[in-house]
Amino acid sequence: MAMLPTRPIEKGIAGPGLLAHILMSKFVDHLPLYRQRQQFRRLGVEISGATMEGWVTSSCGLFLPLYEAHRQIIQHSSYLMADETPLPVYAFERQAREAGLSFEERYQLRQSQALPILAEIKIWLDANLTVVLPKSAIGKAIGYTLGQWSKLEKYVTDGRLEIDNNLVENAIRPVALGRKNYLFAGSHEGAKRAAIVYTLLATAKRHQVEPFAYLKDLLSRIPDYPHNQVADLLPQNWSPQKP
Repeated sequence: MAMLPTRPIEKGIAGPGLLAHILMSKFVDHLPLYRQRQQFRRLGVEISGATMEGWVTSSCGLFLPLYEAHRQIIQHSSYLMADETPLPVYAFERQAREAGLSFEERYQLRQSQALPILAEIKIWLDANLTVVLPKSAIGKAIGYTLGQWSKLEKYVTDGRLEIDNNLVENAIRPVALGRKNYLFAGSHEGAKRAAIVYTLLATAKRHQVEPFAYLKDLLSRIPDYPHNQVADLLPQNWSPQKP
């Protein structure tokens, strides 16, 4: 007798399709959970708020391993260990901004503080480029970063340049449909869950992957998927299961 597939949530009755629908409704259609409950109630289905919130939390928890292929590169590109205290690269930019440094002073600060960090990151990237699989998630991340390296380090050569284009993007970003719904995430963990789902869905869109089909398939497969192969389930690497 064939074994039944593992449910996405242990001891939970919700299947992949229902969970994908709730996530899509919340993060794509901007329907808060209480409004989704009202919809289900009209269909004669009563689901408690705590149950639905638990489903969202557990579903997002399943997605966490998809990011462990990126953890090392994030740590190396964001921090330099100084006296055993993680020191964000952006801390120097904040320091310059709060101190009201001139362009020349900001340039000098970057040369003395940020440039050594970039050099250490570059050494790590070069050393690991030939160690990881080129088509793996971390391999692609390293290859892409090295390909963009000359642009990345440009900001340290001129104090007039910003470290990123966040200021420009913030100025031109259109008003999001769900902005009021997510003005407050409710908690730090809630914000992290939202970031995970939004990242997955945005990546799926970029790679022309239909989001509902992707989430449903992901939720059905990831509970039993080999941990060291979860990068295969990222949107850019994903292929739907054959019937």
